[in-house]
Amino acid sequence: MPELLKSQKAELFEIIKQNGFPPAAFELVFARGDQGQVTGNIVRYKGSNYSFSVQLASPRGFSVYYQPGSERFNESELEPAFPQVCYDFARWLAYLDREITAPDPWTTMSDYSTLVEVAPATQAPNTPFSFSELEGIWKAMGAIQATLLAHEESAGDQQKLITSQIEFLIESSKRMGRKDWLLLAIGSLVTICSAMSLSPDVARQIFHQLRDAVGGIIQLVPMIA
Repeated sequence: MPELLKSQKAELFEIIKQNGFPPAAFELVFARGDQGQVTGNIVRYKGSNYSFSVQLASPRGFSVYYQPGSERFNESELEPAFPQVCYDFARWLAYLDREITAPDPWTTMSDYSTLVEVAPATQAPNTPFSFSELEGIWKAMGAIQATLLAHEESAGDQQKLITSQIEFLIESSKRMGRKDWLLLAIGSLVTICSAMSLSPDVARQIFHQLRDAVGGIIQLVPMIA
């Protein structure tokens, strides 16, 4: 049967442990050809579409197929001997670690957007804020900034992001129409929440603070119960 030797499977198992992965996160299955025949073995990362396939090449050597790759999702190699396969396997584990630990800001952005229970009504006027309304907006921005900073764990770029975005929103409120400003505020706060990887509960608190601040001065879309 054209599958890996026990010793070769054991080498792959040891490489998994050496690279800090729990072996139980993987499974070893047969690789099969178009007619269902066994052509080699696949190490599959459970619960994902990531895998490393080793198939016996003709007349000798190994064909290696893996996902993810260095720069593309699917990549492959043709190796003359098994030590090169082991090298490819260690590289694949590095690519795997990169992908499973990397944040997905697009998905996160979408997740936070669903928590935004504040939006201007279509018929809401886009008039400038009065000075008294601005005072309320600025006070609310200060409270939101305090909430964000309370959940910010590192004293670095995220603090600068929070401060700069809040300052920008305050300055923008002086010259923008109220409807345009609210849309800008929603986008800015979604960006901050995403960058900070805040929990949904904290993000919801932020948007509730925003809604409480503008609810009496901007006509909003009614909340869905």
